[in-house]
Amino acid sequence: MHIPTLLLTALAFVPQVLTHGYMKEIIVDGKSYPGWVPFSDPYITPPPVKKFQWDQWGSPHSGPVMTYIARYPNGGSSFKGNSGNVWVKIDQMGYDPRNSPPWGSDMLASQGASWIVTIPASLAKGEYLLRHEILGLHVAGQRMGAQFYPSCAQITVTGGGSTGMVRKVVDAA
Repeated sequence: MHIPTLLLTALAFVPQVLTHGYMKEIIVDGKSYPGWVPFSDPYITPPPVKKFQWDQWGSPHSGPVMTYIARYPNGGSSFKGNSGNVWVKIDQMGYDPRNSPPWGSDMLASQGASWIVTIPASLAKGEYLLRHEILGLHVAGQRMGAQFYPSCAQITVTGGGSTGMVRKVVDAA
């Protein structure tokens, strides 16, 4: 009878995990748009540079930071982005020993949990999903150990070029 009370009391003293984060906001031309909030998806018309602001990322979950884009077919009302070859990587930083810090996620933390991405200027106008994610490799040596921290935003490209989806990965410099 006292075991459940003891377990609850013991759990109350377990330290909180404060190393994970979520996409708090996306900053476009100095204007802040909320990141993913349940039941609320903001639509934004992007200029070429996006700033992704996480709520925090002081995590020892070192790994790459990547940004992908996918075009909605026919306005996207039922688009999920989960079938076919629809995602194109437009930005990445993996491990580079010449950088300090060398991992993309650690660089994100050193920049105040923010990341700048340039939308390709040649991208044709239309509706797109922009997916920014961190891949934590701290337990990747175990089966199913890699941890993904993705966040998506719906964007509308109103100006721009006439090029369809880019095919080349753009390195984060």
